[in-house]
Amino acid sequence: QGNYDICSWDKIILGFDYLREAGESRWDSLWGLSLSPKELSNTKGYYIENILTPMDNLFFSASFRLEDHSRYKSHNTFSVSGSYLFKETGTKIKASFGEGFKAPSLYQLFDGNFGNPDLNPEESESYEVGFEQSLGRNLKLGSTYFHTHIKNLIEWLPAGYDNTGKSRIYGIEVFSRYSFTPETAFKIAYTHMDTEKLSDKSRLLRRPDNKLTATLTAELNKVKLNLDISYVGNRMDTAATKLKSYLLADFSLNYKLSEKIEAFLRLENLLDRDYELVNGYQTPEFSAYLGTKIKF
Repeated sequence: QGNYDICSWDKIILGFDYLREAGESRWDSLWGLSLSPKELSNTKGYYIENILTPMDNLFFSASFRLEDHSRYKSHNTFSVSGSYLFKETGTKIKASFGEGFKAPSLYQLFDGNFGNPDLNPEESESYEVGFEQSLGRNLKLGSTYFHTHIKNLIEWLPAGYDNTGKSRIYGIEVFSRYSFTPETAFKIAYTHMDTEKLSDKSRLLRRPDNKLTATLTAELNKVKLNLDISYVGNRMDTAATKLKSYLLADFSLNYKLSEKIEAFLRLENLLDRDYELVNGYQTPEFSAYLGTKIKF
């Protein structure tokens, strides 16, 4: 990736990325051994973005991406976004529009039991509009409406993976953030999402209608603390199976030993709750991680 400043308020970002994937599967069952040969794919991405800030209260961005997939050839996507701050009232309005492209995974394509080599890639169009409002120096409120259309949605059916047609997702996000000090803040956010597969009006799989998150962040000299507590509502795993809602708490602590060395402690699933993201696939119980980060 490379950045080029045309002037103080106009920046160009150019980049290239490359992803190579390899996969094979082995399935042991009562009916014997099933082997899928090794499959490969690669994706080359070329992108450019122009960021404009002609005034300190005005922001605009436009980007274009060319993605060249070894199986699905070339696809173009673009996005635009912007925001404007009314300084007199502390009100910011914002909006964005973008396209998406997502190729099926190697597992979805070639698994010996559930794969479907005839899958088409998912394509989407999304837009959102919203605002943020500052109330004094410490309190900020905001809300965003989002809407997404998906073409060739990939879902798992009893016979394996397939494209199930067009779908739509829309909803609203609201948040409130209170800063006790410049280094310490508490944020609470709520998302309501309505999903529908247009062919049969059913709810999309593994997407919660409701999610509530509370986050406390603090920075004290060399120490950074972060506590996240999330409530995730029920989700459909299949047309006949519903995943239960769950409460999840995570904590992290970072301590700066020097300019280039940082120690960290991360505690996940503090409440030791049993929950599933996919029916039948376990998630970790309470887990602790201790380590260091070194910058060169």
